[in-house]
Amino acid sequence: MHVCHLINTMSLGGAEARVASALTHLRGEVRASLVCLRREGPLLSSIPSHIRVFDLAYTVKETVAARRRLVAILEEIRPTVLHTHLVQASLMGRAVAKEAGVPRIVSTQHNAWHPKDQSQLYRAERASWNLSHGFVALSESIRSYLRRGGYVGPIQVCRTGVDASEAAPASETGTLRRPYLLSIGHLRDRHKGHDILLRAFSRVHIDYPALHLYIIGEGAMRRELESLAQRLGLGDSVKFLGERIDAQAVMAGAKVFVLASRWEGFGRVIIEALNARVPVVATEVEGIPEIISDGVTGLLTPAEDHQRLAERIVQILSDSPLADRLAAAGLNMVRRRFTVSAMLACEFSFYSRVLHQRHA
Repeated sequence: MHVCHLINTMSLGGAEARVASALTHLRGEVRASLVCLRREGPLLSSIPSHIRVFDLAYTVKETVAARRRLVAILEEIRPTVLHTHLVQASLMGRAVAKEAGVPRIVSTQHNAWHPKDQSQLYRAERASWNLSHGFVALSESIRSYLRRGGYVGPIQVCRTGVDASEAAPASETGTLRRPYLLSIGHLRDRHKGHDILLRAFSRVHIDYPALHLYIIGEGAMRRELESLAQRLGLGDSVKFLGERIDAQAVMAGAKVFVLASRWEGFGRVIIEALNARVPVVATEVEGIPEIISDGVTGLLTPAEDHQRLAERIVQILSDSPLADRLAAAGLNMVRRRFTVSAMLACEFSFYSRVLHQRHA
């Protein structure tokens, strides 16, 4: 079996990290290749040297030329399965796969909802869903989203897995020696709820003035969030670290990992935090309760509620036995349920199912 993964770029994101992990831990009986709309992003360096990586050099103005390049690549490498990820790559892959003679298209749906769902690009991508012979969903929430959106083909829930060896020792960088909370997520829009987190931290900081908040991620909202932190009187207690290739090491030194997302199809960073034995506070949205059992493997809070989020953070900070218990239970759960081997076994089984199904 030859699986070709098609994705926008290999930037620092959950979808990209999942593809990189799958290619790094590939089984011997499966060959793989990677096609990027644009061959860029720090995660390219993690792709094993024996994996062929292709660049479509995609730009909006040269969409037709990029499609032609994709057809030529697929005709050359002749994959058994084209596995697409994210909106732009999935739309392009479905548009050309039949012309290129690819037997089956599988798509991974990484999110269950997005404000851009009503944009022209997202509407076009959803209209093409039924060109995929199967969908991998990261959670039951995403499976339901696909069915509500009209997808009629097979769907398999294959939750993201991490490797125990991916947990890193705490960073020794000088700026990270103080006690800190950590959140990781892009700053492109309101998705990750960083504004809610900053308001919650302003309350926590009253009782814990030595505590810092570190935010890893980059995007158009960074300046607005930095201004909000200053208006809340947080000063130098909040550090925006940008994108960090050593995010795992930074995570390992955190007192609490916080994800204040307004929506979240799954939440890979939660698995990574639990794998680093860091207690987690997260919002109770979409796929997150499928990872976190409230009071057992972490603490959950309603979205948009900065006061309750602050209370749950303080609950962990003020109760060391609770923090230790949540961290230990979370780590044990990840080692049992969210492994790379389980993720790959699930996906390979689904490829076989899709290859053997009858399709018009």
